[in-house]
Amino acid sequence: MSLTANVKAFLDWEEVEDVFLHECLTLKPVDGTAVAQLPFKRCKLFADGTGLRERGQLNKVAVVRGSIVNADGVAPEPKAPVIMKLATTERALGRLVDEAKFYRNKLSGLSGGTGGVPRSYGVYQVVNYTPHDSDDLCFGCMILEDCGVPVRSLLDSGSADEVLFCTRLVALVYELHKRGVVHNQIEDRHVLQKDGWPYVVDFSKATSDHDCPHKSGNLDDQNYGAAMHPPEEEFGCKEIYEVCQETGMWLPMDLRCDGHFWTASVFVDNPWALADRLLDGGSLHDEMAPQYTARQALTLAHEAICDYYKKCLPARGVEYEDDLSMNLEKYCREYENEVARRSLLE
Repeated sequence: MSLTANVKAFLDWEEVEDVFLHECLTLKPVDGTAVAQLPFKRCKLFADGTGLRERGQLNKVAVVRGSIVNADGVAPEPKAPVIMKLATTERALGRLVDEAKFYRNKLSGLSGGTGGVPRSYGVYQVVNYTPHDSDDLCFGCMILEDCGVPVRSLLDSGSADEVLFCTRLVALVYELHKRGVVHNQIEDRHVLQKDGWPYVVDFSKATSDHDCPHKSGNLDDQNYGAAMHPPEEEFGCKEIYEVCQETGMWLPMDLRCDGHFWTASVFVDNPWALADRLLDGGSLHDEMAPQYTARQALTLAHEAICDYYKKCLPARGVEYEDDLSMNLEKYCREYENEVARRSLLE
């Protein structure tokens, strides 16, 4: 297989295109960096447009969308859409080689058309230059499958089914962690959406020695938005926690009652505990806080929990409201008796 290239793009708001690669250059594949073979026996890589990311002062890598075409000129000319990461320094090229080997060694099996990571065609290094080459010329490039566009946010992917997309994304992060991989930059610009599937890109800052406490966990699609938000310090994995939080995988962390926010995981299944806090003057033990009777406190607690469910789990909220309409009086009597019993023991 052989590869020639003609890659130029507008970057850094310039009026003139930078020429990164041209057809007189020889591109040599770097051993051990490819996951997939190039799509044609003789390939031509080209791009002529606007770069996706400006060259940073730190990483010295330009990111450009382009295509690989059949250099034999078979008509109609087939194209394979790709993303090129262009190294403008030798050091940047070394980082691309490391990233490509990460794709090959740690992410094998996660590309293939139903989410995951892009296919990596490896890194190609420029091995010859002409005397008239400009300073913009790059030292080589990493070529990746084009897997769509970045999401607007982890909750707004542009997919027809946002819940399914978010569930798939969280499942993908779980799979990475089962392999010991922490991406370290899972944010909107590194998550792509194509045909409803999420793709995570840019593993330049990823690590592969993570012993995740959730590596044996399985994600149930039916649990999206129905599980209680756990305390961060108890969850044990920062990246999965943040992704679940950003995708709305959990119910909201807090419920509102008596003008204060309370930890939902503590109180939503324990209205007596919330009523106790109201009787004690709230979490701040404010002497100016309203003084409630046991009945008033429990009623407020149940109403707050009901509102929480109606907002987050409407079907559960309707059930809760129906139960209160029939049983609130009984619940209040039971709680009043409990409060009276405690007062006798004090």
